[in-house]
Amino acid sequence: MADQIEVRMAELADSMTSATLTAWLKHSGDRVTAGEPIAEVETDKTTVEIEAPADGVLADIRVAAGTEAVAVGTVLALVRKGAPGEAATQGGPAENTGSPEAGASVPTPPAGAVDTAEGLPATATAGVAADAIAPPSAGADARIRKPPAGGVGVDAPVGATTPPDDAGPAFVEVPATPLARRMAELAGLDLSGVTGSGDDGRVMKVDVVRLLRSAAAPGAAGAPAAEPAAPARPPAPTSDLPHTDRPLTAMRRITAQRMAAAKQSAPHFYLEIECAVDRLLAVRDEAAAASDAASPAGDAGVPTVNDVVVRAAALALREVPLANSAWTGEAVRVYDRVDLAVAVQTPAGLVTPVVRAADTRTLPEIAAELRRLATDARAGRLQPADYQGGTCTLSNLGMYGVSSLYAILNPPQSCILGVGAIVERPVVRDGKVTAGAMMTVTLSADHRAIDGVTGAELLRALKALLEDPQQVYG
Repeated sequence: MADQIEVRMAELADSMTSATLTAWLKHSGDRVTAGEPIAEVETDKTTVEIEAPADGVLADIRVAAGTEAVAVGTVLALVRKGAPGEAATQGGPAENTGSPEAGASVPTPPAGAVDTAEGLPATATAGVAADAIAPPSAGADARIRKPPAGGVGVDAPVGATTPPDDAGPAFVEVPATPLARRMAELAGLDLSGVTGSGDDGRVMKVDVVRLLRSAAAPGAAGAPAAEPAAPARPPAPTSDLPHTDRPLTAMRRITAQRMAAAKQSAPHFYLEIECAVDRLLAVRDEAAAASDAASPAGDAGVPTVNDVVVRAAALALREVPLANSAWTGEAVRVYDRVDLAVAVQTPAGLVTPVVRAADTRTLPEIAAELRRLATDARAGRLQPADYQGGTCTLSNLGMYGVSSLYAILNPPQSCILGVGAIVERPVVRDGKVTAGAMMTVTLSADHRAIDGVTGAELLRALKALLEDPQQVYG
């Protein structure tokens, strides 16, 4: 048999645990060359391509396009070295990941992983150490020991082809997918006599889920002891108004999870300051006029107010380094460089690409980098190096007319700056009421890492820079 090379879900970012396999660019049996894109994967930040690891034939696609939450390390397919037509057929069909109605598919879990299966009773995995469970052999039929009367059965060795000498009739060969077999083993279920919903009666994950739910139903014979209830999900909307449910993108799903965790775990506090930006607007207009004079066709590279605010924030963080920090649980990590993440809205959701060493870069350099990052973010072309490892985040909703915002932290960062719209309103200067251009900046901070005084010092430094923009333009 020709050599086969596994195509696995790669760890595309430091904190990545899973991703969505959005599309296959090649079909099973197609010839592929090393480095050729064969699949597209969507992470919480961007869409990337999976490349063929070697020349050969795409022999066995194990994870269907559209599968969500594919764990890092999962075998997606095999590339077989050899002529077309020799494609391998190892491995069973992909499993259903959600409820029986979901129709999505997931791969066999990687070594050491345990699929708890949404909706399973807690007893299915209670007391079982994931690292003590050997991975099931792909495509092998299950051999499950029948449970003794009134008790929970003992699992047969996974992948065994002949029963132990003392097993006798207690072992029954049951066709089952690897995931269904592993779930049954963890729950001590007897699959003998079960006709599955798969091809030729093959037991699928949904069949095991039904068995477990039936066994856990009130009054069911041999029902397992009650386990503590899992946290309740938000109630589903009950309105019968016409509506459209928009499926969650990977980006939206991960953002929701992280923001909920941040709000629940980090003790937020908020500070607000008003900045007079009349001089900033004047300097910006002068720079734009000079650019127009030098290039009548116009120059898209003229820094915007947002560019100025980003550089001012980076300089302020350098001046107040305790704010340029992260909470580790054991210490407050103070960074020597300002890598400022800037929120960008995309069709798939919010992403925060990072301007590296923003405190050492000129305003034109920051303006050019922000344009590149925003363009790549909206086109789904960001690479992990573009959005990993920010030390602080800035979110600007001023262009939408929002006067102020109180953003949620992006852990483990200690703070996030919110920038509002520039509003012309009455202000008192030198004892006289006059019209002034004012901009509100807010700070959301993690009180475990930052004290109120540190937050106030950061806002004061930022205000001074915005009100004296020559420091930022220089």
